[in-house]
Amino acid sequence: IEKQDFEDIAIEAVEVGNDILVIDGKFEKLYKLRDAIVKEAKKNPLLIRRIKRAFSKVIKKKINYLRYFRKPTLQVIGCKKHRNEVEKITRKSVGLVFDDGLLPLRPQVQNIIVLVFAGREVYELILSLIEEFGFKKANVFLINEENIPLITTKIRKAATVVIFSQNLFDKMKERREIDEVIGQNEKSLLISIGDPYDATFVRRPYACIVTYSPDFYSIKSALEVAVGKLKPTGKIPKSLIEIVNKGRLR
Repeated sequence: IEKQDFEDIAIEAVEVGNDILVIDGKFEKLYKLRDAIVKEAKKNPLLIRRIKRAFSKVIKKKINYLRYFRKPTLQVIGCKKHRNEVEKITRKSVGLVFDDGLLPLRPQVQNIIVLVFAGREVYELILSLIEEFGFKKANVFLINEENIPLITTKIRKAATVVIFSQNLFDKMKERREIDEVIGQNEKSLLISIGDPYDATFVRRPYACIVTYSPDFYSIKSALEVAVGKLKPTGKIPKSLIEIVNKGRLR
C-alpha cells in the first residue's frame, strides 16, 4: 500500500464497497482524487455502477435523517437561563490582584476619568454600563496616540483614573501609554480584561482587578468589584501572586 498512489488506493476502496471517502489534505488533493475516479469510471462500467449504488445509499441515509430531524423548540444559547448562568460564572471568576486602599470607588462624589486601552467594541460596552454604576460625571476616553496629550490635565486632576487594558503582552505602545498615565496619577485602578498578567507589564497602580474576557458580564462584574457591590472571589494565577509579593511590579 505504501508504494501505491493515493488515487489508486481510493479507487480500490470504492470498488470493494466503501460508500464515503474521507481525505485529509488540501482541496487540490481532493480535486486530483475526483479527477482520477472519473477517469477510471469512464473505462470501467463496474465502477460506475458501484458509485451510483454508493450515492443512492448516502442519499437515503440523509433523507431518513432529515425525516426525523426537528428544529429545537427552545433556544439554549442566549436564552435567559443561559445568560443568567454565564453571569453567575463570570461574577465568581473576577478577581482582585491587590488594592492599596483605593477601593471601593465613590463615582458619585469623586472626580473619575476612565481610559479604555482596547477596541471600540469594548469601549461601547463600557459606555453602556458606566452610568449604571454611578459614573455619570466620569469622562470616558477611547485612547489613541493623538488624544493622550490632550487629556493630560484631566488625568492629573482626577481623584482616580480607571484604566481598562486588554492583552498587553505584545502591545508595547499601549504599555508605554499606560505607564505615562500612571506616572501622571498614581491613584489608578487597572482593570485587566482578558489577560490577568497585564499588571506585570506596566507601573504598579493603586489597585488591580482582573477578568478573563472582554464581554459584557466580565466588564459589569469588574465594575461591581470597583464600587464595592461584589466581593471578588476569582482565583488569581499563583505566579502572578508571587510577582506581586516580590514587588516586581514597577
